[in-house]
This record gives sequence, structure tokens and C-alpha cells, in this order.
Amino acid sequence: AAQPAPPARGRRAPAMAARAGRGRAPPTAERQLQIKLGAVKRLAKEVVHYEREARANEERYEAMQREGRDQWDLKKQDELLQESYMMLPDSRNRLARALEDIRSFMEDNAAEIPTAKVSEATAALEEAEAAVAEPTPAAAAPAEAAPPAEAAAAPAEA
Repeated sequence: AAQPAPPARGRRAPAMAARAGRGRAPPTAERQLQIKLGAVKRLAKEVVHYEREARANEERYEAMQREGRDQWDLKKQDELLQESYMMLPDSRNRLARALEDIRSFMEDNAAEIPTAKVSEATAALEEAEAAVAEPTPAAAAPAEAAPPAEAAAAPAEA
């Protein structure tokens, strides 16, 4: 007696496909809170990472200026610095949206979430809010483009 051929790789057997959607209950409010909290923590780490990267690129750019490096090297480092600055607003906005989402979720599902989880989530949210509240580093312009502070502050004499 010949046995049926096994299903092709990457495809589920018909019996498995029929069972795939059954048997799983929707996630509980506590589980959904954990998922949302994990996303907030990850986004907060991302914001901190991009801020650290921007500061490191600022320091590298300033060091290259002090060393009198070639203009091409300075230009490339400045481009890298500007890319670092461009990542910060997007990361902060995504974190702010995630914070707003988890807050509304906690309000809507307050009765279903244990008090211990609510206090844990609140503490994590406060940490994440601090990451959003920090100011974005100012964009560094090449030294040739910015006038010295003393010259800008001195009144023009006619």
C-alpha cells in the first residue's frame, strides 16, 4: 500500500491548517499590557541610543575640527551628525504614540489589570516619559558657516 506524499515544504498539511486558528483564546488585558509595556521600554531604549549616538557624533565632529582635518572629512562627519539628528524626532514621536496608547489602554481596562501590574507599568511609563521630555541636541553647523558669538553680539558701528 502506497503512502500519500508528504506536503511540500513551506506548506501546512490540510489538517494542520484547519487547526491553526482554533484553540487560542484572545490575549488577556494583562498580557496585552505586558506587550504594550515591552514596546514602550524598547522605544525608550531606542531614543536613549539615538541621543547617545548624536552626542558621540558631535564630539567626533568637534575633535576633527580641532585636529584641522580635511574639509571632505568634516563634511562627511557633519552629514553623519545630521542623520543622527533626523532619527531623534521620529523615535520620540513613536515613543510618545506608544505612551499615549498604553495610557488609554490602562484607562479602558483598569478593572481587568491587577494592581501590581498597574504600578509596575506606571513606573516604567514615568521612565519612558523622561526620555521623551529630554531636549533634542542642537544641530551642529560647520564652524565656517556660523559666525563667532562675540561678532554676532557686538553692535554694528556706522
